[in-house]
Amino acid sequence: MPKKKGSPVFNAGTMGEGPYNKHVHKRAYGAWMCMMQRCYNPRSLSYASAGAKGVHVCDEWLDFQRFAAWYEARDYVPEGSAGAVLARLMGAETNFGPDTCRVVPRELLPALVVSGRSRRGLPGGVNKAAGHRYAAMTMQNGKPCRHEARDTPEEARADYLEARANTLEAEAARLDAMLTDEARTAVAARCAKLRAEAVALRAEGIRAKEERRTAFEAKLQAMQAIQRRGKGKKEAIR
Repeated sequence: MPKKKGSPVFNAGTMGEGPYNKHVHKRAYGAWMCMMQRCYNPRSLSYASAGAKGVHVCDEWLDFQRFAAWYEARDYVPEGSAGAVLARLMGAETNFGPDTCRVVPRELLPALVVSGRSRRGLPGGVNKAAGHRYAAMTMQNGKPCRHEARDTPEEARADYLEARANTLEAEAARLDAMLTDEARTAVAARCAKLRAEAVALRAEGIRAKEERRTAFEAKLQAMQAIQRRGKGKKEAIR
């Protein structure tokens, strides 16, 4: 068994035994260390978006030799790009592994971002609107864009996810010449996942509205019944 090292791999991974090393395979090692820092180094600025949320590296990739073999087979320098990077195309909530990650041009990264953070108790990408309603907020052409107001935060979140899917799809089409077949397939799967989540959230929002309406009608009926009983007592006294 290869001996695990301490700080270089944050007590989680191993350099392993094999042909890959950090001196010759610098790009693979850089990608591996960046991934390990995000998941296992609390001092890293990127730890908050991965390790602090329970994101980890799959067992296979904790061994640098196995990660490097996968990465070297896919690493490339896209023409006209600032370079290729390792990205989790299936979402920031997923773990690092061969099923969730692809090597993509750096220019695609902004389109992959989907806010998952709650803001004032609301889903990511959702703000309060007038009249106790909610609206998705996205960026379009570099400017903030407020979407149509909805009755529930779930419906507004659905608008946000659909907008992010559309943005990712458009950006992937723009960068198509830089993408590998693997990356194109993964982008299509990510867009489908976002749209499926949007459909489910929209249905959840409709159910929430129906439940509130039913509760309001029940409360109204109860109040009317109390008023009728009070009126009946007054008439009896007369």
